[in-house]
Amino acid sequence: MRANRQDWFDKSLQAQAGLSSKKLINLRAKKHRNNPTPAETRMIDALHDMGEKPILSQVPVRYMIIDIVIPGRNLLIEVDGSAHKGREMRDKERDRILRAYGYNVARITNDKTYNKEHIASLISQYPRSEQAKMEYAKAKIRARKNALIKSIYYSSE
Repeated sequence: MRANRQDWFDKSLQAQAGLSSKKLINLRAKKHRNNPTPAETRMIDALHDMGEKPILSQVPVRYMIIDIVIPGRNLLIEVDGSAHKGREMRDKERDRILRAYGYNVARITNDKTYNKEHIASLISQYPRSEQAKMEYAKAKIRARKNALIKSIYYSSE
C-alpha cells in the first residue's frame, strides 16, 4: 500500500513540476541522503572506522536508489529495515537486475549494523579492484602534492 501511495505521489509531483523520472529519482536520493536512517549512519560510520574510502550514500543507479556504494569494491549495500519485510521477492529481483549491470550487491539487516565484525566480514568478501587501488593511490598522491604546494605558498608570504 505504501509503495502505491509513493508511486502516486511521485507521479503527481512529476506531473505538477514537469520533472523527468531521472530528475525525480535524483531529488528523492538527495532527500534520503539528507535524512539517513540510524542504521545507515551506523553502517557508514563503521565503514569509515575500517578505513573504507570513498563511501557514497543514497546513490541513484538507473531507476533505483542504493543505500550505500563503495566504488572501489564495485559494491552496493542495502540496509534492510522493517520496511523490507514482505518485500523479499522484490528485493531479490532488484538484486538480480543490479548484478546484471555488473555490480556486487550485499544486504545487511538493521540489527547487524551494530556488529562491526559482521560488517568487516561482509566487506572482505568483495576485494578492491586493482583499478580502484591505483585510482586511490593517485588521489592520495595528488592530495599530498596539493598540500605541499599550499604549505610552500603560504609559508612564503
